[in-house]
Amino acid sequence: MGAQRHGAGSLMRCFFAAGIVAVIMVFHVGSMLSSTKLQHAAAPRCPELLDDDHDEDRVHVIYSTNMNDLEGLLASVSSAVRSTSLPVKVHLLVREELAPAFKREFGITPDCQAKLGAKGSMAIIHLIDGVKVRWTKLGYDRRAGLNTAEAYARYYAHNMMERTVAIYLDVDTIVQGDLKELRDVFRATQKVVAFADRVEHRTIGSRLRPKVCALKFPDGTDMENFLRQPEYNNGVFAVDLQRWAEKNITMRVEGFVAQQEACNHSAYEGGDQVPMLLAFLARPKAEVPEYAILNASWNTKDLGYKLKMDPNIPRQGKILHWNGRRKPWQGSGGPFVEFWRPHRDAFRDIFPRRP
Repeated sequence: MGAQRHGAGSLMRCFFAAGIVAVIMVFHVGSMLSSTKLQHAAAPRCPELLDDDHDEDRVHVIYSTNMNDLEGLLASVSSAVRSTSLPVKVHLLVREELAPAFKREFGITPDCQAKLGAKGSMAIIHLIDGVKVRWTKLGYDRRAGLNTAEAYARYYAHNMMERTVAIYLDVDTIVQGDLKELRDVFRATQKVVAFADRVEHRTIGSRLRPKVCALKFPDGTDMENFLRQPEYNNGVFAVDLQRWAEKNITMRVEGFVAQQEACNHSAYEGGDQVPMLLAFLARPKAEVPEYAILNASWNTKDLGYKLKMDPNIPRQGKILHWNGRRKPWQGSGGPFVEFWRPHRDAFRDIFPRRP
């Protein structure tokens, strides 16, 4: 009888111990689940908060635009992502009032600033409104888009995004070459910016109107050589934003914009392009240039008005540029639309639109 009681007591103790272990295990599992939920709740949903920005592993591309040129932007972004061997980080410089519309087009949720896309790409919104952009509301050249805050915002990119090496593209461009190649070639120059060479040279001097209102240039400027310099197209350029900031290039650009305003907008023609070129081209003879020149194929331009261009030229271009009035997304398709359309059609495969 004593043995039976002893056996029953041992059995009860075993059940009791097992119960305690079960309770401990349930508590432990519950704690793990709670901890996991807290970790997920604390983890940021927005890609910009997770971005560790390894520059060697990506190419930065800058656009500054409004909704008027949305079709061009979507095609250009698509081409940059599709043609580049590394992931592309797309920086969109836009006004705050237009940010919700751009977020919707790129699938960015309202409370975030960025979206991850195909091939490891990312699109991120930067607001122009937070930076004091100096621009001329009325210029000698009054073509739409040349005298807007968006047109001048590229000169303030160093105050809106990380100061890294980047490639600026106008929205009327299509990338056919690998932008990693362009980035690496530019980095090796150790310059502030790089423009593509011009096959047909129009001089910067042809843009100035000294008989109407003469500009003041830095002391010692080699005027004879300066006036013969090509008017490079800045719809495509590579830039080291850290060097740009260190050299105070924006202040130089603003200086020429201020002179244009003081001259009743008649000192030069050419919109936003001219003050940037003046900031680099007008320099003393002994001063080393702060810009480099790239192969002309990196800005195969004039597609917007040279309708009889040899078709081999756009086929071989690394970046196509529809500068001029005719754009491939306008009207019945525009010139050389066959180089543009496939990239526009592929955009939603890269950044699906938010409902």
